[in-house]
Amino acid sequence: MSQLMQLHHARALSALRKVYLAVMQKPLTVCYEMSDADKAQRNAVDEYNAVLKRDVTVHCKLYMGVLLGRLVDWCRLESARAVPFAMATVADFRLQRRSREMERQGLQSELVVSRHSVAFMIGETPIEAMSPDVVYGRYVAANRSYNEDLHRWNEDLPVSEQLGLNTARMEMMDMPSTGWKVDVRLMACPCRFFKKFACCTHILFAQSTRGHIDLFGRERLVRCATKKPGRLLLVKA
Repeated sequence: MSQLMQLHHARALSALRKVYLAVMQKPLTVCYEMSDADKAQRNAVDEYNAVLKRDVTVHCKLYMGVLLGRLVDWCRLESARAVPFAMATVADFRLQRRSREMERQGLQSELVVSRHSVAFMIGETPIEAMSPDVVYGRYVAANRSYNEDLHRWNEDLPVSEQLGLNTARMEMMDMPSTGWKVDVRLMACPCRFFKKFACCTHILFAQSTRGHIDLFGRERLVRCATKKPGRLLLVKA
C-alpha cells in the first residue's frame, strides 16, 4: 500500500468518526476480534492426527511387537538356563578384593591380647579375645581424594574395590574401641554392613587371619596323609 493510499484511509476513518458522532450522538467504538486460540490449536492437532497419526501409531505398534518378541526370547533363554539356588551367603569378588587390599594397606588389624599383658590381668580385655573362633578386628577408613572430573570424593583404592560414601561408612559406624567382634564359626559380625548384606570385609579378614580361607577367598584344605598308599584325605581347615 502506497503512502498516498494510507493517508487517504486515515482521513476517511477520521471523517467516519465525525459523521458517526454527528448522527448517533456518541463516539465510535472499534472492537478488534481474534479467532479462538483453542480452536486453532485443536485444528492443528486434528490435522496432525488426520495426516500422521496413523503412520506414527503403526510404527509404535511394530516397535512394541519387536520388543515383545525379544522379551519372549530372553524369557525362554533364562528359563532354559539352570541357575543354582544359593543356600548360603557368598562374598562377591569385589568384596574379596576390597578385603585383600585393605589388609595390604594396613587398614584392618586384629586385636592381639597376651595373657601376660597388664590389660589382660586387670580384666580390661574381652574374655572372648582368647577364643580361636572369635576375632576382634579393628578397621580404619581409607583416605579419600577429590575427583575433579566426577566432582565427588573417592576412596584411595582401586576402582573395582571402591564403595560409596554412605555404604563405606556402614563398615565402621558405631565400632567399639576394641574393634568388631567377629565370630568365625557362625559367620557373624555386629557391623551395619553385615546386617544389610549378610557379609562384610571383617568376616573375610577374620577368616583369613584364622586360616579358614586363602587370599582369593577360597576355603583352605589340609592334607592328611595316611599310611596306606594311594589314599588321600582332604579336610577343611
